[in-house]
Amino acid sequence: MSSRGNHPIGPLIGLGVLFLAAAGLTTYFAFPILPTWFAGLIKPVSLPVDTFMLMTGVCIAYLLLGGSILFIWHAEHMKEHDRLLCLSFLAFAIILIGLWGYFFFGLRSPFMGILASVFVIAMLLATMIQSVRVSFGATLLLSVVVILTFLIGYVNYLIIVFNPSLPFFGT
Repeated sequence: MSSRGNHPIGPLIGLGVLFLAAAGLTTYFAFPILPTWFAGLIKPVSLPVDTFMLMTGVCIAYLLLGGSILFIWHAEHMKEHDRLLCLSFLAFAIILIGLWGYFFFGLRSPFMGILASVFVIAMLLATMIQSVRVSFGATLLLSVVVILTFLIGYVNYLIIVFNPSLPFFGT
């Protein structure tokens, strides 16, 4: 079965399930502790990060990732192998984003959140290198996700600086 021409729809469905699972993982661990643990952390005044801003940033990142998936999927001019490789890179980045949610919110470890952010940025940059050949639109959307991920990593760093008593590897 195919969605358009000769494109198998299985990888797109699989990527959609993975996408929803990563978003669900972040949400599952985030919402119960946002009003308690996260709200109780000391954050710099110059960086007004509250729960609304954090979740808005995460939602924007997921929407941009979804747009990138669609741009790559509909790149008719590229070989199937190149598109699937690009989608595979993006799938791995999405898994890492889900792990960031687990590390930061589930384990309550901003340090592990920084490490996950670094790996997410590295994987997104690899995806961008591949996607520039497949879909320039996807590359542009991914560049915004890289910036958001960098900001999230920076917030993780500031939380560690302002809350030095937090355990490195979580509670």
